[in-house]
Order: sequence, then structure tokens, then C-alpha cells
Amino acid sequence: MGVETISSLQGGLRGICVDQLEINRIGGNKLMPLPESMNMTMLSTETSSYCNEFSVPYSTYFRPSTYIDVIHWQKQVRSRKRRYLFYFASAPHPTMNDSIRIQIINKCLTSKNTCKLLDCNSSANKCGTPVQVLKVFRNSVFCLHPPGDSYTMCSMFNSILAGCIPVFFHPYSAYAQYIWYFPKNYTSYSVYIPANDIKHGSVSINESLS
Repeated sequence: MGVETISSLQGGLRGICVDQLEINRIGGNKLMPLPESMNMTMLSTETSSYCNEFSVPYSTYFRPSTYIDVIHWQKQVRSRKRRYLFYFASAPHPTMNDSIRIQIINKCLTSKNTCKLLDCNSSANKCGTPVQVLKVFRNSVFCLHPPGDSYTMCSMFNSILAGCIPVFFHPYSAYAQYIWYFPKNYTSYSVYIPANDIKHGSVSINESLS
């Protein structure tokens, strides 16, 4: 059996889940449904429920050179005094009608003492600046990770490395993905708030995290 590492999201490589127009748009192909591919173990940053697919973490901003660098980072993270209760980096997704991102953004705008919002849509977009992103992670107790263009995202692993507790809104963002890496007891390292509870207004993020 071969092992294939896939760097892009799986939807673009699976013709049975994505139509040809979408495959052409995102530059994908029909690699994964091929009979030959069924005899491979697929490793990717995001997978589906296929039995031969396994998720591996995204690459992160943290690149230690020595073991001492790791110990030093851990000490800093553990002793850090955090200013904000929770953090969210995002831009609205106008084409995603089911997204809860706009609701979370509005919540942050009305909770500036407890929420740090990094606006990825502004002219001073700092979402792609590693130093700025890690700085905010290290100043927040919780980091919100609602699904966007995909269920998973690189920022989740960066936030964990910065000691910021991840908050998920869908099981496929972590619990059903990284089974090789995360504890089975998800409450030991994260918080789960169902997206529907946010949509229907039955749960307050502030109250859930306080």
C-alpha cells in the first residue's frame, strides 16, 4: 500500500463530491476516486469520511531551532497574562448563507472589552502577519474557529501553540478530523458550541466562555 500526502483540501481532488465546474474553478482533479487511489493511504490537512484518508495538522508559524526554544516558549505561554476573553480573526463571507461568522463579528463589535476582533477585510489587514497573529493569540484565553471556506484552518494550530484554547462550532473542524493527534475527550483541550445554537440565539458566547 502506498502513502500519498495531499497538500490541498480534499474537495478539489474528489470528483464525486465536487462537480466539474467547481473542480475547474479551484484547480482540482479526480485523483481520489480513481481505483488506484483506493489502495493508498491519503494524508491531508482536511479529509472526508473515506476509510483511507487521515488528517494531519497544518504547518504553523512556530519554528523552534532547539529543544530549549520549545521549553522557553512553553514557559512564556503558561505564564502569560491574557487581556481578552476570546479572539476572532475573520472577514464576512457574503456568499455563505449558513455561516455564523457575521453573527460572531457583530458580537465582538459589541463586546470590545472581552473580544479582540482582527478584521481581515480592512486596509490594514494583519491576518497574514505571523507576528501580529501570534501576539493576539497570546493575549486571548479562547480563540474562535467557526467553519469558513472549509471546516479546518491553519489558525487553529497556531492558536493552540500560543496557549489559546480553541472553540469549535462543528465536529468536522477538529474532533472528526485529527484523530491521530487530539485526545478523545475534546473537553480536555477545547470548547464546543454547536453552530445552530449561535444561529438561533440560544447560546451566548460570552456566557459559555466566562
